[in-house]
Amino acid sequence: MQAHEAELVERRVNDGEWVMQVLSSTQLGALEAALFLRVFDVDFLPNPERVVYPCGFASLTSDLDDAYRWPTQEAAWASYMTVCGPVPTRPDGKPNRPLAAYTVLVVRASAVTS
Repeated sequence: MQAHEAELVERRVNDGEWVMQVLSSTQLGALEAALFLRVFDVDFLPNPERVVYPCGFASLTSDLDDAYRWPTQEAAWASYMTVCGPVPTRPDGKPNRPLAAYTVLVVRASAVTS
């Protein structure tokens, strides 16, 4: 997983002013400290030999300078709503949007306060 994360960090283009601040997640519950999406891959399969739900990969950071940045708020929300290509539906029949496992705010990085 660390190699995949390192590759995602190297490929990302942080030329925007919008970040995703994670408020809670289905696995972690409510978060007390400010965390931001660092990198993500909605099409990541933990076991490529078995294309099964769940899919996707995301890494969080508390360092705003290390957060993934989008050029517009709309682009950030489009990423959030992206459906996993290899596994487009969840077992319950709903769209499989891996980033929707997080409750987020899309905010300007300059508006984030410590």
